[in-house]
Amino acid sequence: MSMEWFRFYHDVIEDPKVQLLPVAMRWRWLEMLCLASRSHHRGVLPSPSEMAFLLRVTEDEVQESTEVLVAAGLFDRKGKALHPHNWEGRQFKSDDVTERSRQHRRNVLRNENASASEAEAEAEAEAEADTEYRVQSTEAEAESKPPPVFRLYEELCGSISPTISSRLLELEADFPEECIVHCFREAALNNGRSLKYVTAILARHAREGCESKSRNGQTPSHALTDADLERRQQLHEEKLKEGSQ
Repeated sequence: MSMEWFRFYHDVIEDPKVQLLPVAMRWRWLEMLCLASRSHHRGVLPSPSEMAFLLRVTEDEVQESTEVLVAAGLFDRKGKALHPHNWEGRQFKSDDVTERSRQHRRNVLRNENASASEAEAEAEAEAEADTEYRVQSTEAEAESKPPPVFRLYEELCGSISPTISSRLLELEADFPEECIVHCFREAALNNGRSLKYVTAILARHAREGCESKSRNGQTPSHALTDADLERRQQLHEEKLKEGSQ
């Protein structure tokens, strides 16, 4: 795969070969430098038909631009190929970090185990790097993703204050996720857009068993005693009063 960038020097603003060109032709020159850089044979312009397609112009316009830029000394003909002038002198092979990395890996492998297959080792190293990147991306995404109960609250009630955040985390620790989801949906159907309303539904489900399970024919497993329920309700109300102050 070719490099995704090339060197462009700021002294171009003092180069008469460039500055004497019409403004539109200067842009065409830059476009053609990009095509030469991304070409399969880096530093060589692709065919006129390919350039016409990539630049969204006709082949006649490509031919006309080519002649102007060759006459200005900004492109050189070498046989049938067209090269940006002094490309090799201004673009260095050492800029290709990918190639340098490959060479480094080859040297390390050669020193550690001369009998190892370079192709297999490179493929393994690249696969490990790709796996590590995917794992890190997944972990980062998981860390940055808020708990489901936060999304449910925002959809039903709005923004989350620090006090509300603390209460939501308590609910998440006290109740199964499927039961919390069920209670938020029930609150939405009844237009009960407050955490106090949702908490009341959760309290009822804690006493009677969560309907999200009983409707599937399974035995509710999160029921509380009346004493537990009364104590939890008191704690919930105290938290809500603190948050309103």
